Amino acid sequence: MNLSKAELKKLGFADIDPKVIDIDSAEVNIISLLTPETWAQLEKEYKNLNLSSDFIFCQVMRNPKICKMFLETLLDISIEKIVYTEEQKTIDNEFLDKGVRLDIYANDEKGTVYNIEMQAAETRDLPERSRYYQGNIDVNSLKKGGLYKDLTYSYVIFICCFDPFGKGGLRYTFRNVCDEYPELCLKDKAVKIFLNTRGSSGKISKDLMEFLDYTENSTDDFAESAKSELIKEIHGEITEIKENSRSGANYMTMIMKDRIARSEAESEGIAKGRAEGRAEGRAEGRAEGRAEGRAEGRAEGRADVALKMIKARASFEFISEMTGLSLDEINRLQESIAAS
Repeated sequence: MNLSKAELKKLGFADIDPKVIDIDSAEVNIISLLTPETWAQLEKEYKNLNLSSDFIFCQVMRNPKICKMFLETLLDISIEKIVYTEEQKTIDNEFLDKGVRLDIYANDEKGTVYNIEMQAAETRDLPERSRYYQGNIDVNSLKKGGLYKDLTYSYVIFICCFDPFGKGGLRYTFRNVCDEYPELCLKDKAVKIFLNTRGSSGKISKDLMEFLDYTENSTDDFAESAKSELIKEIHGEITEIKENSRSGANYMTMIMKDRIARSEAESEGIAKGRAEGRAEGRAEGRAEGRAEGRAEGRAEGRADVALKMIKARASFEFISEMTGLSLDEINRLQESIAAS
């Protein structure tokens, strides 16, 4: 622990010895060391989480019944059963020596693959990400020596709390078609769907519309007035999650560990930047030397925080929010981990 007692107090801890905190130890109950005010703030934040929260979304969609109902509502199909639903599955691609973290990865009884992602933070790299996810799903699903025709149908689905294409659409569905003959579909069994919780145009079912409205407004009042059985099932699950003390403790622990990691890395980066800045400033006699050194130190600090959070499997959106790094920068950091 590189933080002082004063720095820990700023993060919301009580007046404690920094030596008692070890974020890598399962024996240390971090949240028991918080001030009552910090505890109350985190508890309120936890109780107010919407479905758009990656923490809540992954737990809700871990329920096969809800995942099945959502997919049937979205795709207007009948699914006999979800074979499995694996939260934040990591697909290892031995050819590229890097992994892809997926929020929800599910199969139905026919072998169709469904990858469902909650995307709360606005980003413009979703087309490329969907292509990358799709490719890795295909590599993962096709057994060695298997035939291409054995590839199953797959859906990459993003639930966005922003308009990913700026057209105001509630839903954007992409399949590969021929430029010269638009009526000619490639039929490669791959579909990509982007839902927009803030859309205003396009035809979707009333149940799907309620789902999009509920995603960022997951309140008791909304659920009580909702007519969709999907919303009632989801809200019941969220209520159980929020009433589960262990789940709440896990959320608070995750938040505080991220705060500690970020503060430690920033402190180290700033100290290093100041030292380098002073040395460079003395050598060159220029004030910009110190400024540049501090800036570089802060940048290194943010990157160190992000690396720790990636290894802890925090969502990229949460990492971006905590560090100020873009999703592209975080993706590059993940690639550097895989390459090392």
